[in-house]
Amino acid sequence: IVVSVSDTGIGIPAEKQERIFDAFEQADASIERQYGGTGLGLAVTRQLVELHGGELRLESTPGEGSVFSFTLKVAEEAPEGDRRPAALVAPVSAALAAPVPVAEEAPAARPVTATEAPEGAPRILVVDDDPINLQVLHNYLVAEHFDLTMASSGDEALRLLGEQTFELLLLDIMMPRMSGYEVCRTIREQLSRDELPVIFLSAKNRPTDRVTGFEEGANDYLAKPIARSELLARVEAHLELLEVHRGQLEEVKALRGLLPICCVCKKIRDDGGYWNQLEVYIHQHS
Repeated sequence: IVVSVSDTGIGIPAEKQERIFDAFEQADASIERQYGGTGLGLAVTRQLVELHGGELRLESTPGEGSVFSFTLKVAEEAPEGDRRPAALVAPVSAALAAPVPVAEEAPAARPVTATEAPEGAPRILVVDDDPINLQVLHNYLVAEHFDLTMASSGDEALRLLGEQTFELLLLDIMMPRMSGYEVCRTIREQLSRDELPVIFLSAKNRPTDRVTGFEEGANDYLAKPIARSELLARVEAHLELLEVHRGQLEEVKALRGLLPICCVCKKIRDDGGYWNQLEVYIHQHS
């Protein structure tokens, strides 16, 4: 049996047609590409087809679209113990042969944008263009009683950050139109690493990718697929550091309000000792 699936997408140049079957490869591999995804679908599909003794083929024209075809061996007889009525076979065959209507732009499934959490729970903004990734992260974190808000694009994340206050940002890098790098760069113009920790989540796992992430303002970097235990450990660590930093800021503000007043003349003393100590304290904790 040969099954073909055609699209009217961007098409794939001849020199890239074999590479796209490799893991994490895409026809458009830029971090700000128009379409989402991680580049795993075709790699997994080819392995599944070959495990069934079939073959996956591609015909594509840039700017017009692509046709992916795969073969499956036909069973000569039903496996022993298969008692499905023969009447079921014809409808299934007809369904496979019938053309499948394709919507121009199918709406993506989205998890809930926020979760009900206990009063005072840390607020975390999760940003990823893949709804499945959002759902996985939601499942990991909601059980820990965090106050979660989900966003599917960089634009949406920046809008939410302008309207609300968050304690932590979990940010995908490879997103359509606006990459995670650009989102983090924009955030750092207003908020420092101490004010809003950012953890990058990405399938890009080379040392150069990690270095770029830190240069763009990230506090941490986790490679996909992400282990739940490691994610929770990193989240808890950065939330604790944020709490320590906020406590130090309050101490600094309190010290700035204590001026050394002379008991005799009621004027501010300027003997250098007090101010030197205050400057040392502020420098150590800034």
